[in-house]
Amino acid sequence: ATHAAFLWVWKLVVFYWLERAAIFSVRKEVEAALGKCQGTGVSALLELICDAVVDLDHAFILKEHFDKLAGLLMHSSGRSLRGSPFSDFIAPGEDRQRFDEIAGSAEYAEGDKAPEPMPHMMRVRLRDSMGHLFGAVLYHMPYRSIHGRLHHLIGLQEAPDAEP
Repeated sequence: ATHAAFLWVWKLVVFYWLERAAIFSVRKEVEAALGKCQGTGVSALLELICDAVVDLDHAFILKEHFDKLAGLLMHSSGRSLRGSPFSDFIAPGEDRQRFDEIAGSAEYAEGDKAPEPMPHMMRVRLRDSMGHLFGAVLYHMPYRSIHGRLHHLIGLQEAPDAEP
């Protein structure tokens, strides 16, 4: 009888933890799906108002090649921008320093208990492939990936009269 009671208790404990694991898994999937939908909506909105929208990983590296960004920066069609640090396209000096401050403030937000980072808008000067500087408005929207890592949507709107 003692052995049967022990097995019964053991089964309850195992089933309890399996149920908890299933609930946690479903919750993560739902949160990821909601985040993806939210990111898609933000991306669509940025596409309406911006000349280029790019998706960056947690280290502000371009996750893929973006034709509209390449066109905005007058890069040849043979050169892929994938893997490039986004800050390479921002004018050195004050503009890059301000962007790095935003990037630094977003980095602290890693982890489950961290507060969500806020979106930013700033005027910057970008550098095209010829080294010429031009004004732009940069929209930064951080979001969480499926795995909980912080990623970034960046929208760029050319603004020749914009002084940072």
